[in-house]
Amino acid sequence: MTPRRHCAVVTLALAVVALVTSGIAPARSPDKTWRIGACHVGLDHVPPSLEPLRSALNELGYADGKNLRLDFRNLADEAEALAVNRAFARERVDLIVAFENDCIRAAKAATAEIPVVFLHGNDPVTSGFVANLAHPGGNLTGVTTFMVDQAKQIELFTEIVPGLKRLLVLYDPHGPLDMQLLPEVRQAAIALKLQLNEQTASTEADVERVFAALRPEDVDGLYFGLSDLRTRHPASIIRLAGRASCRWPRIAASGSPPALYSPTRRMWQPTVGWRLQ
Repeated sequence: MTPRRHCAVVTLALAVVALVTSGIAPARSPDKTWRIGACHVGLDHVPPSLEPLRSALNELGYADGKNLRLDFRNLADEAEALAVNRAFARERVDLIVAFENDCIRAAKAATAEIPVVFLHGNDPVTSGFVANLAHPGGNLTGVTTFMVDQAKQIELFTEIVPGLKRLLVLYDPHGPLDMQLLPEVRQAAIALKLQLNEQTASTEADVERVFAALRPEDVDGLYFGLSDLRTRHPASIIRLAGRASCRWPRIAASGSPPALYSPTRRMWQPTVGWRLQ
């Protein structure tokens, strides 16, 4: 785990402890077993900070199975996340930990009373999760990931891949952040004289459909830096892209700003200072 990610996880763990033991949660006896409901959308992976979170909580004296029950659910989509968070609310868990935007939206919709700590949330103010960063208000707080400028990412892609002209862009038409960032991608394409092949996908089946219909001569590269798809189906997209054409460099990410995958070198390289773990 990188120092930056370790710091974020420890911060989250401290926030969890502070919320559970403060007056925000109902008063309980010292020997109580605290219950935390946690969720994430994306069946092809688990959030990379889940196990470090368990470890950090354990170091702070909260051991799963002893004085803590951490109920983690890995889910297929936001509809499932909403149902699970409503169940957490009915069961009166002490705290909800929401990984990434799908589950943060679901947790916010499910309860205004139970405290929610989020991790890997993108732009929580613009996304409507909190009022502002200094004073979040409501029942949500957490650690955020700020989006790297879309135009800069695509400009860097063209520098790394000389001759890049046709770019496949995957986005979720139902993802609020995707629709917010898509105009930036389009403007960058105009400035860089790139031809975009825009394809929509919300589920893993949608992603498979896109690649099944794609011919190698249709595009020179793949970009899926838009938030919702990159956090929900990163492993599947990378696998299908590699199967479709090993010549493609790809911009890809999971829970962090994008990184460049070079099939010829078979390694992840940092993009704008970040590496996909």
